[in-house]
Amino acid sequence: MVARHALAVSGLMAAACSEFTVTEQDDPPLAEPPGEVEDDDFGTAPDWNDCPHGFVGSYYNLPNDHPDLEPDPDADVLIDDPDLLDWWDDGWLAFQRFDASLDQGSGWWPVDEGLADDPAYFSARWTAWMRVNEALPIELVLGASTDAFVFVNGEVVASRVAAESAEVRIETIDLPTGQFPLEVRFAHRGGDSGLRMRFASEHVAVCYPEFGDE
Repeated sequence: MVARHALAVSGLMAAACSEFTVTEQDDPPLAEPPGEVEDDDFGTAPDWNDCPHGFVGSYYNLPNDHPDLEPDPDADVLIDDPDLLDWWDDGWLAFQRFDASLDQGSGWWPVDEGLADDPAYFSARWTAWMRVNEALPIELVLGASTDAFVFVNGEVVASRVAAESAEVRIETIDLPTGQFPLEVRFAHRGGDSGLRMRFASEHVAVCYPEFGDE
């Protein structure tokens, strides 16, 4: 990964989780980026008694001649291993920031560097830690246009591939109690852009990683 430094996150606290309903809503306000990120985007698990709710966000500007752009919605799409995709290559990194929420809504265009066809094609990657307080089914709300992959402890637990809209679906996943590294990868390769991702279960918490002092 690109060289990064520890984030100063004091004072960045998000609101506690509330009862979830799947509704259209305005894009959440962007949080001020607290600084730069270390090489290890996952850091260490936070102090769950006092941690900011949110993600390390890295945003990439996909070149307009990339062969994977404008996917055919009628074609059979099979992506067995997102680790083989180059949509999150460091060479295309545009910026990094703190994101308090990944419920970005539709018409979402965060990357515009004035390059050809900007802001049409971009990707993003977020890391955080999640804590499961009870061994109960977990509801994960996910909608993305065009692609999203949700990893828990390095394993894909939910995905959307070549989706034409960011219409949400509720996935049910099972995890034991404990704390796990959480990663979300997103790519917008055509059409309108949108992302909605959040946990709807109250027994799950998501917090920003803890990074050591330099």
